[in-house]
Amino acid sequence: MWPTSILGFKNSTAHFEDILGQSLSAVTGTNTTGAGTKIATVDIDFFQGSFETTNVPTDVAINGRGLFVLNDPTSDEQFYTRAGHFTMDNQGYYENAHGLRVQGYLYDDLGQNLIETLSDIQIELNDMIPPLQPPRPR
Repeated sequence: MWPTSILGFKNSTAHFEDILGQSLSAVTGTNTTGAGTKIATVDIDFFQGSFETTNVPTDVAINGRGLFVLNDPTSDEQFYTRAGHFTMDNQGYYENAHGLRVQGYLYDDLGQNLIETLSDIQIELNDMIPPLQPPRPR
């Protein structure tokens, strides 16, 4: 179980239903009907919360009903989250604080064809070009 956080929190509503039970006892001759309730469904409230600027360039947010797909590189298990506080590890993988890698649909090496399989997002740090300041007007 991963530690919980309020970052990206979404409220849930539990819906209950009656349980109809009956226990008969031949010895005492009693008849007990009704056994309480149980949870039938749990609905997630996707009401859009407010956005907050973090000044962290790798932080992102989703506007609408989407979820980020995260992959555990050790077990290949997928997780879903609304929390968009991500960083880059030393290999250039885009990941959350627990080391789960953000996944997405990537383009081929030429940047022309979308590969329709989810993959871990990895940025080649040596291929990045540092930003340049525009020249100042004279």
